[in-house]
Amino acid sequence: MNESPGEFDFPQDEASNKTLLVRGFGLFWEHKRLLVGAHLILLAIVFLGDYLLQGIGGNVLLGPFLLGMYKIDLAIVRNKETHLGELLAGFETFLPAFIANILIQVAFLIGLSLLVIPGLLVLLTYTTTYLFLLDTKPGMWDAMEASRKLVWGNRKRWLTLGIMILGINLAGLLFFVIGLIVTIPYTHLLITMAYDEDTSREADENRRIMPIPADESA
Repeated sequence: MNESPGEFDFPQDEASNKTLLVRGFGLFWEHKRLLVGAHLILLAIVFLGDYLLQGIGGNVLLGPFLLGMYKIDLAIVRNKETHLGELLAGFETFLPAFIANILIQVAFLIGLSLLVIPGLLVLLTYTTTYLFLLDTKPGMWDAMEASRKLVWGNRKRWLTLGIMILGINLAGLLFFVIGLIVTIPYTHLLITMAYDEDTSREADENRRIMPIPADESA
């Protein structure tokens, strides 16, 4: 398999999403106070920023806070210690997170103006951008491109997962919006779990095909 760095080539299977939903909810329930609390704080800060800065503050703060939120999610998925203060971790790489958020929103609005589905596909395509920014610390453009390759390299899995996430959040919306307090943290965790599974599988594959260097001492 000859692939350039950052390329992802996965089996086109989506069956693992069913077990992902079950495992994801168990993990969410175990950390529900931290996850729900962090999302409520994120929401409050973004709304407060919009109120104080007349609609601008939310866009300025959302990217870095999402980066911090995904840092919490990634730590939970990888069974590492984490805490509420990690929400602020995104400000360590403020500019890439801020620009990525703006570009994703602009691309989403363009897609939405054409039809609803293109806009949703844009969101799905770049949904792991923040995770790449955290995990491999590339530039903002590289993180967005890595997200695109990951999602479309395993598109059946991610399209199925995207439909599931949309359905879960619509169900949360039907419960007088209060359900979103549960469904949004849960679905963010699902995205992080799927990202971790796919990137780990790619890393394992790269190690498997990597040639073993000759023993220099021989």
